[in-house]
Amino acid sequence: MDQATPVGQSVRSRAASSDPGRRAAVAQEAKLLWQALRGLAHDRLEIAALETQRAGESLVAMVVAGMLVAGLVLGAWLGVLGTAIPYSR
Repeated sequence: MDQATPVGQSVRSRAASSDPGRRAAVAQEAKLLWQALRGLAHDRLEIAALETQRAGESLVAMVVAGMLVAGLVLGAWLGVLGTAIPYSR
């Protein structure tokens, strides 16, 4: 076994890691990763905003439906009282 080969490989790997082209590639990869993370964060915030908007619209629809039901119940109650009062004497 040749002991010089592993040492030679480690020297070459250190030389490759200090290569300016490799540093630029790592910087480019980091930049692309950061852009992807920003895009994902933007998408999640947009989805959260749309879900909040939809929840608000549903809440308004439920409140309006509740008011309509309350009006119908009140009208029915007044109708029952209106028909019952003349016969109470």
